[in-house]
Amino acid sequence: MEIDKTTYQDLSIFHADEESSLFHHLNFTRTSIGEAELKRIFLHPLKSFEQIHNVQQIVQFIYQHIDQWDHQVTNGTIVMIEEYLNARIDADKPANNPISRLFQHLWFHTLRKSDYSYLCFALSHVADLMRGCTYLVQLLLKPSAPRELAAILQSMQQILSLSEASAFDHSFHSHTSISVVLRAHQIAKRYFRPRLQELIRLYAHLDAWYAMAKAMKTYDFVMPTFTSHQAPFLRVSGIFHPLLKQPVRNDLQLSREQNFLFLTGANMAGKSTLIKAVGIAVFLAHMGMGVPARDMELSLFDGLLTNIHVDDDIIHGKSYFYNEVHRIKNTIEKIQDRKHWLVLIDELFKGTNVDDARNCSVAVIRGLSSVRSSLFILSTHLYEIAEQLKSQNNIQFRYFEVQMQAGKFQFNYQLREGISQDRLGYLILKEEQVLDLLRALQQTEIG
Repeated sequence: MEIDKTTYQDLSIFHADEESSLFHHLNFTRTSIGEAELKRIFLHPLKSFEQIHNVQQIVQFIYQHIDQWDHQVTNGTIVMIEEYLNARIDADKPANNPISRLFQHLWFHTLRKSDYSYLCFALSHVADLMRGCTYLVQLLLKPSAPRELAAILQSMQQILSLSEASAFDHSFHSHTSISVVLRAHQIAKRYFRPRLQELIRLYAHLDAWYAMAKAMKTYDFVMPTFTSHQAPFLRVSGIFHPLLKQPVRNDLQLSREQNFLFLTGANMAGKSTLIKAVGIAVFLAHMGMGVPARDMELSLFDGLLTNIHVDDDIIHGKSYFYNEVHRIKNTIEKIQDRKHWLVLIDELFKGTNVDDARNCSVAVIRGLSSVRSSLFILSTHLYEIAEQLKSQNNIQFRYFEVQMQAGKFQFNYQLREGISQDRLGYLILKEEQVLDLLRALQQTEIG
């Protein structure tokens, strides 16, 4: 699925502030190599049913074994092994007679004690990697294991079953025989080096898939179902934004027959949150991962486009409105290919006057909604333009309701059918005592 830099930013897939970053919250990897692999997965959403189905099977299979997962391999393990494999340490071959072994023992325990300690420490991490991989092979390599996962595990098994691997079947510490340490060192550096590097590469895949399964369990995600419909389709029940501590779930459905959702509601009512939740769910689904919902069925999308956070560009002399227009133009150019796109637009044309915004919005909505090969969700405060759009049967109207109770705003964040009539801007000014401050300021100036 195609996704551009702006969409990544709009959905906060990656964010400098970790608390706002989806990747940060879903990153349950234990190692830096696993994190790098997970990031690669996030940067390359999948493009075919087969690819998505393969990853779904792997994540679900690991999910079933999540409580039995072994955490013996840590980031420290990987970092230490990589450093060790690149370090230059002169070490003799193990002595082959008692007198030489005694001399070698005294030599390494006195004049080369620091080298001996380093070798024991490094090799203990190599042994941890071997034991951790052995455990995972035994846990996961079953006839029911998905094919791609089985291939990774079988490659691990081939390395672990080599006769030289037995050199690491020890607990390397200060009392370990120097001949055992030197033999393991010689094998690790001269013969087993590429095997250890391959083992690390293979483990990165397992770590990333583990993180995806762990995220599913932690956030109560569900595995979506992809349909084989030729037309674009999205049905989701109980969708929520995964970064909210107490999210409210909602249902929605889009299809070729009703491909445009016109969303209204007051500020803070939940419009932007819902739009981002839908974008995140579709994005995660195309990674082969679980999604934040009770149930989700969707078609394969060729791309995901958002228009949520728009800024002016002082350096290049481009106004807020100009950048809004440019983003819409880019969207139109993309969806002209008649492929399946999901387009999410939040508060269209905020950078111009109300009359211009109405006229521009109606023109854009009518034009976009005519593209039945794509699905659209658009939020707006311009409630009045809904009257001009009601004649179009493919546009559905939903809103978030706001109620006043005891003089306070009550947001239930529940999606309802229809068009919002809330006008809360002035009331919010009053609620936040801005009007009182202005009156006091005026009286001060007069006095």
